[in-house]
Amino acid sequence: MSRIGIIATTLFIGLGYVLGFERYWQMGFVVAGAGLLWLIGERKGRTGGPEVGLVTFVALAALGVYWGKPAIWMLFGTVAALVTWDVSLFSRRLALTGRIENETDLRRVHWQRLAATAGLGLLLGGLALGVAIPISFGGAVGLGLVAVVSLSWVVGSFRRKGN
Repeated sequence: MSRIGIIATTLFIGLGYVLGFERYWQMGFVVAGAGLLWLIGERKGRTGGPEVGLVTFVALAALGVYWGKPAIWMLFGTVAALVTWDVSLFSRRLALTGRIENETDLRRVHWQRLAATAGLGLLLGGLALGVAIPISFGGAVGLGLVAVVSLSWVVGSFRRKGN
């Protein structure tokens, strides 16, 4: 499944660079090369491949946004990279665990949570691309702190609920 995610990530970010053939369209080749390297690493089972792939594609997406490429494609690519990274690590952990009771249920629940998270990320990211709210640097830092505390609270509640 992670191969499909790698291909989707490469296509989304690559399309963001190539569409319009404006400046920096040659970066599409760099994106394709990074996707190919991630696929090869995934196929050979290299450790650290998902992490390097995630960081590489998020950096390529951020660079694309910085260079004025269509941000929606970069958003899709970033979410696809995050999902691919998560699926790859989840599959690796399950493989290392050995025998697992109710593995199908475990995978289904994980996919449901991942789909909800990715959908919410796309929704909020798309909303952020469409709405511009002027805010000072201090306000942005405060908002970031609220987001970190809220995320910590949500993760903690999921952990307590799981126990």
